[in-house]
Amino acid sequence: MDYCCNRMMLVAPQVSHANWEYAVFRTPALDPWHLAQALIANSPLPLETVLLVDSSLVNPYYKQLVYAAQTGGISMHTIYQSELSQLYGRAARAAYDAASLSQGDTELIDDAIAIVDESDLYSKEKLLVGLFQVKGDMTAAYTIIDSMRTALPDDGYWKVQGLLADLQRQSQEPSDVDANGIALLQQVAADEKVGCGEAQAWLMMLGEEYTEPIILPTTEKRLKPESNSNRSFVWHPLAVFPNPSKGPLTVVYEVPDAVADAHIKVMNSLGQLVLQQQVRGQGLVQLDLSRVHTGLLVIGLYYDGHLIGTEKAQIVR
Repeated sequence: MDYCCNRMMLVAPQVSHANWEYAVFRTPALDPWHLAQALIANSPLPLETVLLVDSSLVNPYYKQLVYAAQTGGISMHTIYQSELSQLYGRAARAAYDAASLSQGDTELIDDAIAIVDESDLYSKEKLLVGLFQVKGDMTAAYTIIDSMRTALPDDGYWKVQGLLADLQRQSQEPSDVDANGIALLQQVAADEKVGCGEAQAWLMMLGEEYTEPIILPTTEKRLKPESNSNRSFVWHPLAVFPNPSKGPLTVVYEVPDAVADAHIKVMNSLGQLVLQQQVRGQGLVQLDLSRVHTGLLVIGLYYDGHLIGTEKAQIVR
């Protein structure tokens, strides 16, 4: 950052109008982003200083940032948050790209694991489990699953993955799940939270039904309903199981009667279409993936040509 702008930020909000006049019109010109940061750090500014900015040749984008800071619409904190979010987004994209590339080239798998492991992604553990499974290091995959199941005992996703891992360690198939395992799947499926789709798919593959929670009317006063963004209920038009899979993949789907044409499309990590199947109503279908290479697949459900939902699946041989 320019020394002049740095000093102005350090002494905020005591910068005089004369100093701002010098900073705005000096030659050579200050970096506009650094100048905007200094102005925002000293906001709210006196009216004469705001008018000074308005009459300057500063880029209109930076002027808007300064104007917004006068009404509390923006601050250095929100700018730093935005910069950090952008940095996080780039890091996340790099991690996902590394994971995708490694699906088609197992020589890159260790590099992908290192990149994802150093990231701060929300789905970091899920990605690592999939990468270790592609690598064939099931011990490392099971270690993460067990750790997450212990750390998040109420998380339905890790309950389902933990149950699947327990069966795999005993060289059993998902169809070998016992009554206790089925009861756990029933519980997760009925919660309608994270892991609900995976649990429902497993139960439907077994031919089991899960009990819908029954909500009876009540005369008691209730709190104001939460906004849509905070509701725990999630509609699951698409779910896949088992995930990861060694062979056929069971897909559970739901298509409303009003939809004229619905398809399930399977794409590989390169974005290539490897399988497509027309579906209707509500049910499940088994996809034959014997000709599909090991790696990450994206399964999409389309209503009349529009993508409604996607699920990712890992194919391991």
